[in-house]
Amino acid sequence: MKKTLLIKLPDLKATTEMMRNAEKDVPVRKASGYYCKTHYDEYKKYFHFRAIKDGNIIKISVFLTEIMRAGSSKAAYDIYLDKENRDFITFDHKHNKWSNAKIDMLPWPKDWHYADKKYKDKKFDDFISKELDVKANGYFGILEWQQRIRAEQLKERHRKETAPWDEVMSKVKQKPGDWEKWVDKCGIDENFIFYRYQRGGATKGYCSWCEKEVDIRNPRHNGVGVCRNCGHKIVFKSYGKAGTVQTERKTMYLVQRYGDGIIVRQFEAYKKYRTGEYEKPELSVYEVRRTIFDKEFNGKAYYYGLYKQTETRWIYNGTPRRGYYFHSYAGKVYKRTIPSLKNLLSRTGLTEMIYGVPVIDPEGFLVYQKETPQLERLAKAGLTRLAYEMLYGHHFDFDDFDFDNAKSLAKALKIDRFRMQRLRNHNGGKLFLDWLNFEKIGNKSIDDMVIEWFSKQDIRPEHISFIADRMSEKQVKNYLVRQQEEIKMPVKEIISMWEDYLKMAIRAKMNVNDAIVYRAKKLRLRHDELVERLGSKNLAIRAGEIATNFPDVDTVCDQIRSKYEYENDVYAIMVPRNIEAIIEEGEALHHCIDRSDKYFERINNRESFILFLRKKEDIKKPWYTLEVEPGGTIRQKRTEYDRQNDDLKDAKIFLKAWQEHIQKNITDEDIRLAEESKNLRIREFEEMRKNNIKISHGHLSGHLLADVLETDLMENVAASRRAM
Repeated sequence: MKKTLLIKLPDLKATTEMMRNAEKDVPVRKASGYYCKTHYDEYKKYFHFRAIKDGNIIKISVFLTEIMRAGSSKAAYDIYLDKENRDFITFDHKHNKWSNAKIDMLPWPKDWHYADKKYKDKKFDDFISKELDVKANGYFGILEWQQRIRAEQLKERHRKETAPWDEVMSKVKQKPGDWEKWVDKCGIDENFIFYRYQRGGATKGYCSWCEKEVDIRNPRHNGVGVCRNCGHKIVFKSYGKAGTVQTERKTMYLVQRYGDGIIVRQFEAYKKYRTGEYEKPELSVYEVRRTIFDKEFNGKAYYYGLYKQTETRWIYNGTPRRGYYFHSYAGKVYKRTIPSLKNLLSRTGLTEMIYGVPVIDPEGFLVYQKETPQLERLAKAGLTRLAYEMLYGHHFDFDDFDFDNAKSLAKALKIDRFRMQRLRNHNGGKLFLDWLNFEKIGNKSIDDMVIEWFSKQDIRPEHISFIADRMSEKQVKNYLVRQQEEIKMPVKEIISMWEDYLKMAIRAKMNVNDAIVYRAKKLRLRHDELVERLGSKNLAIRAGEIATNFPDVDTVCDQIRSKYEYENDVYAIMVPRNIEAIIEEGEALHHCIDRSDKYFERINNRESFILFLRKKEDIKKPWYTLEVEPGGTIRQKRTEYDRQNDDLKDAKIFLKAWQEHIQKNITDEDIRLAEESKNLRIREFEEMRKNNIKISHGHLSGHLLADVLETDLMENVAASRRAM
C-alpha cells in the first residue's frame, strides 16, 4: 500500500450527530484492581466509526469519545484496508506515525472496553459486513477481517519453508491396495474370541481374526488360547465383562521406491472393539514419520505434527541420527514391496533383516549400518538375530570383538568355522555366541538344544558357574526344567534360589558335593527348611559366600580362642565363634568389617584376626571391634560408624594387660606370622601414601588413610622383643 496515495483520500471528520452523542456520553468513574485500585472513566461507547470506499481501498476513521467530548472532531486513527492486495495499515494521529497493528493492538485508552453494544450504527455495520465479507459487526468485523489477512500472510511466509517439503511429499507413492488389510491381519497381532456366557460353558464365539463364529471349549474371560479354526493366538473376552476392548498401539513400516532411492514410512495402528459391537471393530491407522534415503543412503526425515501452532502437516526433521533408534521403534514390515527394492538394498543387509527377524526399525538399521558395516556382514551371513541385538544394544559390547582386523567373521566372533555354522543354523544371538565362546575356551561340547534353551531363558555361563564343577550344562538344564514344572517360577529366580540354597548348605555343614544335597529334588522345600534352621537367609548366604572364598576362617577362630580370650572385672576380649558372628558385629556397629573381604582374607591367611572388646556388665552387646596381628599388636579399634570415642581411654590399660597376658601362649610360629604381618602392614602403608589414598566419608573425611591407621596402631612391645 502506497502511503502517499492513502493520505490523499478525503479526511473524515466526526459528524454533528456523533459529536452530539459523545457530548451526552458522560463518563462514570470506576475502580479496578483488588489490592491496588486504579480509577478510570467508563463510557457507554468509547469510539465511533466513519468509512468510505475508494476503488479497492476502504478507509475507516475511528473517533474516541473522550476526545470528541473535548470538542475535537478529528479522528484518532485512520485504518486503511486493501481488499485486492489483502493488506492493511493504520495511521495514528496522536503519535503521528504509521502502524501495522491490528485494531485490537492499537494504543487504546487505559481500561477501555469493547463498548459497542448500546449505540449501533446499522449503516456502518452493514457496510463492513458487505465489503469485508465478515460475520461480526463494527469493531469486531474489522478485527475478523484483519485476523484473516494475518493468517493468510503468516501462511504465505510459512509456505516459503513448507513448499519444498510439499514438493518432496508429493512424490510419495500411494499405499498398496491391500495395505489396511495387512495392517488389520498382520500388523496388529492381538486377536480375541468374544463369547456369551451360558450355563455348562459356551461352545460358540466370534473370532476377530476369522471374522466369523467358531467352535470354542471351556472359555475363561481374559484366558489365553488358540482359535480352533484359524490357529491364531487369541484372548477370550466375555460379552458381559469385556466392555470396550482396544489393542496396543503397534508400529509398522512400509518401504517403497522414491526416485532413485527409497522411502521408509512409519505407521502406528490399533483396533477398538466397542461394547456390544465386537463384530464391527474400528481400525485406526496413522502415518507418523517418513525418511527418504537416496541411492547412497543419505537420509532426510519428516514427521507429521503441529507446525508452528498453525496446522497439522508433514514437517522436515533433519538428518536421521544414530540416537533415534535406541528408543526401540521396531515393528513389522510390509514385505510385498521388498522384492522390487532388492537391487537398491543389496549393499545394506536390510532385506535379510526384514525376512530374518520378526520386527525391525528399517530407518535405524540403514543409518546405523552406514556407520557400522558389521551389521550388513552379520545379516548376510544369516546372523540376523545377532545383527538385531547389535542394533539395539542387547548384551552387546563391540570391544569384545575384532571386526576390523580378523580375516574371517568366525575369527572376529572368536569362534571357529564349525561353531560358526552352528551359530548360523540357529540364527543365534549374543547369548548363543557367548555359550559357544564358553564352550571353545573350556574345550568342551554342549548340545545346541541346551544352548538354545539357555539363550531363550536369558541365562549366561556365569549364571550357573556356582554348580558347573558338579553338573554338566545339560544336567543343569534338565534340573531347571523339572524344578520349573514343580514350583512354577521363572528360571532365573530358580537359579538364584538354588545358589542361595547351596550357600546356606555350606553354613549348615552339609556336604554340598553330594548329589543328594546339590541336586535336591524338592529345591524350594529344602531352601525354606534351611532358612528356618539358620534363622536369617541373608546372613547365611553372606556367610556361605565368605566360607567358600575363605574356608579356614571358622577354623582359625577356633584355634586362637584359648590364646587370645581374656577378661578382668570390667572388660573382656572375645574371639568370634564363626563368620556369622563377625558379620553380625559389623552390622551392629555399622562399620565396614562385614562388607569387606580383606578382613576375612587376612584371617584366612593368619595375617590378622578379628576380636571383640566388650564390657563385662553387658557382655553380649557389641562395643569395639579389634583387628590384631598374631603377636598381639592392635591395628585398629573401632566402634559405631568406624569411630573411637572417649570411653576407649579407660580400656587402654586393659588392652596393654591383654598384650602382656597373651605372651604366655604365643608360639614361635605366632612370632613368625607376626613379623610377616608387620612387614605386610608397613608395605601397605607405604603404598597408601604413594597413591595418596584418603578417607572419603565420615568424621575423618579428607585425612590420609595411612596416617589414621598408623595413629590407631597399638604395638605389642613384648612380642617385638621376642621377635628380635
